[in-house]
Amino acid sequence: IIIPWVLYNFYGDKKVISDHYDMMLKWQDYITGKNPDLICEDGGFGDWLEVHAHTPSDVVNTAYFAYGAYLISKISGILGKRENEQKYKKLFESIKAAFQKKFVDENGVIYGNTQTCYLLALKLSLIDEERKQRAAENLVKLIAENNYRLTTGFIGVSFLLPTLCDYGYPDVAYKLLESEEYPS
Repeated sequence: IIIPWVLYNFYGDKKVISDHYDMMLKWQDYITGKNPDLICEDGGFGDWLEVHAHTPSDVVNTAYFAYGAYLISKISGILGKRENEQKYKKLFESIKAAFQKKFVDENGVIYGNTQTCYLLALKLSLIDEERKQRAAENLVKLIAENNYRLTTGFIGVSFLLPTLCDYGYPDVAYKLLESEEYPS
């Protein structure tokens, strides 16, 4: 789902999303069928190669399950498939609600309490408005407690600097770039 979406965004050619559309639907529907409670607990690599941290696989898996539904909703809209656009938008909202219920407490603390947990929830819009800023503050606190070094693996690292900037912490992003031990 993600690769055709990225290619579409890069080239602007609808053919790549159109050609893979049925496969995307089958994959998302397969994952939905395997996870009727909308929480994906099955395996996976998680945030592979994290540095002194462990993001729970179910947090990563559920975040990407939601992201797939979100992307299919967007892709369906672009292709003029309004019924699927609404269906997968509703699925995204349902997964988001399940994610919040299972993984996010009232203070915006996310189960696993790693940099990647917060990055996924914030970047993929999986946390409600009233807890977003608290979650961003929790992320910054973790970074500061780690002497302004990243602990993310492959999944979290691409979201790290943009998310910090999006939530008003460009100074923290810059400090991460200055790290001598783990240069970003």
